[in-house]
Amino acid sequence: MAAHPMFEPLLDRVPTDIDLEAEGCDYSAVVPIARCLQTDRVVSIECALDYTTNTHEAPASRWFHEFSFSITCTPLDGGELPFSTQDPQTARRYIPASIRPLVMPIVVQSCTVLIQRVRPRSLYRVTKMRRPTTKALVKHQLITSRLRELGYTLYESGTDPYGRTYWLMALV
Repeated sequence: MAAHPMFEPLLDRVPTDIDLEAEGCDYSAVVPIARCLQTDRVVSIECALDYTTNTHEAPASRWFHEFSFSITCTPLDGGELPFSTQDPQTARRYIPASIRPLVMPIVVQSCTVLIQRVRPRSLYRVTKMRRPTTKALVKHQLITSRLRELGYTLYESGTDPYGRTYWLMALV
């Protein structure tokens, strides 16, 4: 049985200087958090702000920016394709214990940088799992709280046709 790769932390605090990438109306912030010297892979927190619509779904037929975040594992040698996950159990295998308490603060900081740069009028978020756990909802409450500090108000929330919780916020 092969040994499970060991990922070493790349930081010990939330970075204040987060670079953004833009492609059309879509923006992303990628923060490397760990590296496996054995397999030469880097683990990053990737936050995205994508301009999209949910035609015929809840919220129906609206254009907005959708904020999402995931954990991405990228091989530096080009031998494998990178993969991303929003599943906390899968992500946990790639995130060193010392970094785990920093994940949500990094997500909130990345969200802040993205929102300050783009200032979308409407902002949509959705859980990736149906019937999210209380722990998952606490993560979304952290983001909602920060968005309120940035001038957004919650004007719609509910459950989409797939059973996922969503929030639609607007810049006041």
